[in-house]
Amino acid sequence: MRVYLLILALALTNVARANVLVYKGVATCLLPNDVAHYSKKPHFYFVVDLGNNTAYSIFFFTLNGTKDQENLFPINPTRYNSGPLANKTLGTFTFAFDDGGAPNNFGNAMLYLRGKEVPLQIRTGVIANYPKTLTGTYRAATNTGSLAFNDEINFVLTFDALHTQAANNVFKSGATTSNDINAELTAKGY
Repeated sequence: MRVYLLILALALTNVARANVLVYKGVATCLLPNDVAHYSKKPHFYFVVDLGNNTAYSIFFFTLNGTKDQENLFPINPTRYNSGPLANKTLGTFTFAFDDGGAPNNFGNAMLYLRGKEVPLQIRTGVIANYPKTLTGTYRAATNTGSLAFNDEINFVLTFDALHTQAANNVFKSGATTSNDINAELTAKGY
C-alpha cells in the first residue's frame, strides 16, 4: 500500500509541474547602448523551459519608426527557486555567467527576476504556484580589449496564460514556444 501511495504522489507531483512558462511585459533600458539597440522601453517576452533550465528572451520594439524584434541567445542554466519571505512565498528566476576571462577580455552577465507565488493555470486542468508578476534586472559587462560596454535593463513582466497553456497543453518545448511567438510578432510586422 505504501508503494502505491508513493507512486501516486510522484505521479501527481509530475502532473502539477509545467514544462514551459511564458511572461510578457516591458523592459526599461538604462544605458545609451541598450536604448540605441532596443529603444528606451521595448516590449519583452520571457519563455522558460523548466525541463532543461533554459530561458528564451525576445525583445520587440519600434526604433526610429521601424518595428523590429531580437532574440537573445538561450540563457542556460536559468534556475527557478521558491522560498519563503515573511508571509508569502517568493519565486525567482536567476542566471549568472562569468566567462573567466582576463582582466581586459571578459564577459559577465546576471539576470534576476522575482515575484510572489500564486496559483496559476499552466495547462488545462492543472494549477501550480508560480509568480503572476515578475520584476527584476539584467546586468552585463563585456570587454573584448578593443570594445567595452555595459548593459542595464529592468523588467516588469506578467504571466502570459495564453502562451503558457498553449505550450503545455501540447507539450511544446521552450524553444518551439519561442519560435511560435517570433512568428506571431513577424506577422504583426516586428
